[in-house]
Amino acid sequence: LREDISDFLDLKYDLHPLRTRHGTGTQNHEYTDNERKKAFVDICDDEYAPVREVLVEQGKDAAEWIRNYFLKSDEVVVSSRQE
Repeated sequence: LREDISDFLDLKYDLHPLRTRHGTGTQNHEYTDNERKKAFVDICDDEYAPVREVLVEQGKDAAEWIRNYFLKSDEVVVSSRQE
């Protein structure tokens, strides 16, 4: 992946190794700003189920469009393309 990114950007140097992330995404404990933490939501909480349903459906639609149209374009560069 680093080589593909470097080639795509026509870099003249090697990229540093990419950081490995653990967890499910942006973790609340990584932030020290308590005011920002107050604004965080856990999308898995029941109160956000209606929003989550819409987001999941949009994600499915986007994934289908990406697989069936976008990635099939000869003008799209894809790292490790699987046919």
